[in-house]
Amino acid sequence: MSKHDLHTVVEVLDKLKKEGFKDDFEFSNHSLKRVGHSKPYKVSEVEVVDEFRFEGETNPSDSSILYALKTEDGNKGTLIDSYGPQANMELQNFIRAAS
Repeated sequence: MSKHDLHTVVEVLDKLKKEGFKDDFEFSNHSLKRVGHSKPYKVSEVEVVDEFRFEGETNPSDSSILYALKTEDGNKGTLIDSYGPQANMELQNFIRAAS
């Protein structure tokens, strides 16, 4: 089964964790950070390995996107954001630049 055959956020997160994407990332102040760590990563230090889109079953506006990310110093993890009108545009620009 490929990663793209998985249908829920939980299934994809479980699969990615088994592949070493164990960190949780957050975006703030124009940079990416691992949750619980203070080191910020600039766009040039981040690679978007994969992305997965999910739509809410009962409400299409409950859409989210899960990013599998790798930093230049070898940390691998995930970040979840809304997509569509609720998306964080600053984060989307960061992700586009890192892709």
